[in-house]
Amino acid sequence: MSDKTNPATTHESKIDLAQAFPIHTHALNAADHALIRQAREVIAKELRARELLEGCPEEPPEACFLFNETYAGVLDMARVTPITWDGWFARQIAFSVWNGACPPLSDCGADWSEYSAGRDAMAMLSDPARFLPDATPDPASPSSHKADDGELLHLMERTLKVLDAFDKLGDEWCHVVDIPADIEAEQMRLWDVMNDLRTKALGLPAHTPEDLKAKARLVMTTLPLSLDGTLAPEHGDYPAFALCRDLIGREDCPPRSEVPV
Repeated sequence: MSDKTNPATTHESKIDLAQAFPIHTHALNAADHALIRQAREVIAKELRARELLEGCPEEPPEACFLFNETYAGVLDMARVTPITWDGWFARQIAFSVWNGACPPLSDCGADWSEYSAGRDAMAMLSDPARFLPDATPDPASPSSHKADDGELLHLMERTLKVLDAFDKLGDEWCHVVDIPADIEAEQMRLWDVMNDLRTKALGLPAHTPEDLKAKARLVMTTLPLSLDGTLAPEHGDYPAFALCRDLIGREDCPPRSEVPV
């Protein structure tokens, strides 16, 4: 979307999108950073335009300008194919807000589903306090799973850290014919610790896209990947590899360490 406004001018509404908007840019969704930022911008301008319109008998010029910009932004985003789940979620939230202004006049199910999605998205965006750590958790809200999500991600990080230590030890002694018994014992210990952590992490439920990516990274460590982190399409584990690759990104598919014997 070509922004015709002064770069120094913002159209943030009274709603704190920094706290309420559930999708944030980070390394794993880098391919969709522009789409996520545009979704936030479209939502902010749409909500600001509706605030300006409240109680006014005629549409204020600024509101008209913002509505035109959000319309152009929605068209731009509709032409984009998201690369990550975060990009898709961000865009769909923007679409929902844009469609949720007024109840439809017909009984068309598609119209009502779009309206209700937008109505609910606006309700959540307008109450950022419910997303704060000290807010009373709502069991139906993704924020209620924050503790579980943190445990899964923590276990993933610990698993990969121990696996890295196992790999480094193997690299250090890979050219030695008679590996000392204490080194072999340490390798086995590291593998067992890693496997226990991985099993525990994979047993936890995934509630968010980040959880799914964490699980995909762990599943990748169980697959017999080649040195370049790929797997042949004819291999029996290829469906699992393809799914994990799409979840975490092609650039983040490390090769698997060999199970010690």
